[in-house]
Amino acid sequence: MFGRASAALAALRVEAAKSALLRIADEGSTTVKAALARALRETATPEGRAVLVHLLSDDDARGDALLAIGAAPWPAVLPALIEVAEADDHAARLAAAPIARCGAAAGPNERNAAADFLLEQLDDDVALVDATDALIRYGAGFPGVAARARRLAKEPGKRKIAGLCLVAAFGDEGNADFLELALSGAKAAESTARTVLDPLLHDADERVRGAAERTWQALDLGRPGPPSR
Repeated sequence: MFGRASAALAALRVEAAKSALLRIADEGSTTVKAALARALRETATPEGRAVLVHLLSDDDARGDALLAIGAAPWPAVLPALIEVAEADDHAARLAAAPIARCGAAAGPNERNAAADFLLEQLDDDVALVDATDALIRYGAGFPGVAARARRLAKEPGKRKIAGLCLVAAFGDEGNADFLELALSGAKAAESTARTVLDPLLHDADERVRGAAERTWQALDLGRPGPPSR
């Protein structure tokens, strides 16, 4: 009932309803704030979106707000997402996909801003996998991804695996060139490769799954593991 009431208040498009939602966002418990964020998932009204942006500043509600925004991000929220992600490692992981979706759906300025942020995240061991996943899903038109991916594929550990996945998704290398790239530079441990690739191999998105499968085959890792839960 609370969720339906919150969604209805956001849909009313009046200042009193917005004020009521903001008061709940400020004074509610952690559980209530989480329920409020879920209720406003995919909201399309300026009032509802303003409440979600407001929740980004709350340590207890930030994660739920990011997930709610990520369901249907809008271009104007991009600066707020980047600001939050730059200050918090956990937020950076959750914000990667919404930032990529914003950049993919908006104009060139937003696309460049999203690309710049996510390419920077490829240097962060905490956010690396999430940034890679977001780029594969939504970064087809982002500048600089393929070139950065080739450099990343020659680095050790998770970075190599992430770089190879991005090259598989966006590079123009043939099979022989891709295999040569996979075998060049520092070799990632099999356990590291499996940690990165296992979830992607069972993803519903064909682009994600295809990039992971090509990387898996090039690294000759044998049989994939079971789907990650």
